[in-house]
Amino acid sequence: MDSMPTPKWKVEIYSLFLSDVSLRSATAQVCVNTGPRVDVGWINSATVFLFYGQYLIGEMVLEDTFINTEISNDVLVLEMGAFEIQDMTAFKSFVRGIMPKPRNGCLPDKTALIGKLEVVEKGHRLTLAIDLCGIGGLTTDDPKVFITDDLIEITFSMTNATPVELYIENAEFHLEKDEAYLATLSGSFYIEVGKRSYHLKGQIQPGVRKRFFGNAVLTGYRVNPDASGLGGNEKTWLTHALREFKIDVNLDEMVGRQLE
Repeated sequence: MDSMPTPKWKVEIYSLFLSDVSLRSATAQVCVNTGPRVDVGWINSATVFLFYGQYLIGEMVLEDTFINTEISNDVLVLEMGAFEIQDMTAFKSFVRGIMPKPRNGCLPDKTALIGKLEVVEKGHRLTLAIDLCGIGGLTTDDPKVFITDDLIEITFSMTNATPVELYIENAEFHLEKDEAYLATLSGSFYIEVGKRSYHLKGQIQPGVRKRFFGNAVLTGYRVNPDASGLGGNEKTWLTHALREFKIDVNLDEMVGRQLE
C-alpha cells in the first residue's frame, strides 16, 4: 500500500539557543515560526541538522517523546539534547561569522534564518535542516570608557540581527593596544535577539597608564573558571567562542580621565 505524500515546508527559525556541554558537544533549543499553513501532525520524534553551507556541524535527535503539536501562536519549540560537534572548523566559522566584524568568507545574505522542515516515517518524525551560513551578525555602538584611579568601566550596546542566542555568565575581557595589555574586565555576556546593553568592570594594569590614548581593542579572553556551575574555562568551547569577540575602543573619549 502506498504511503501518503511527505509534507515539506520552509519555515522561519526565530530562536536558536546554544549552550555548552564539553569541548566537543553542545545542546540547542530550536524555536520555529510555523505559521498557520504548517501541520506537523502527531510526531513523536525529531531530528535537527545544523549546517554551515555544505558542512554538517551537528545532528540532534529526539526519540519517542511527546512533542506538543498543539501549537500556540504558530510556534513550535524543540528542546533538543546534547549533540557532538562533527565539524569544529565549520562551527568556528559560524561563531566567527556572527561576532562583530566577521572575518570569514561567508558573507551575510539572508534576511531571516530559514529551515527546511519535513515530516517523514509516515508521520512519526519531524526533520529540520538549518543552514547557519550568511545569517548576519552582531553590531556594536561606540563603547564608552570610565576611569577612576586604577578602576575602569566600559559600556556599550550590541544589536543581534540573527536568531542565535548564547549566554556566558561570567566572561573576562582584555583591553589591548599595540600588543600591550592595558586592563582586565569582566561581566555577563549574553548574546540575545535584538539590542542589549553591556557593562564591564575591571582594573588597569600597573605601569600602563600613559598608554591610555588613541585606539585600543577590547577582546574576549576566557570564561571565568570561578563562575558557578562551570568546571573551568578549559572544559568547554565557550572560551574559544568568546575570543572571537573584538571591538575598537577610542581611549581619547574617556570620562573621568586621571592619567597624570
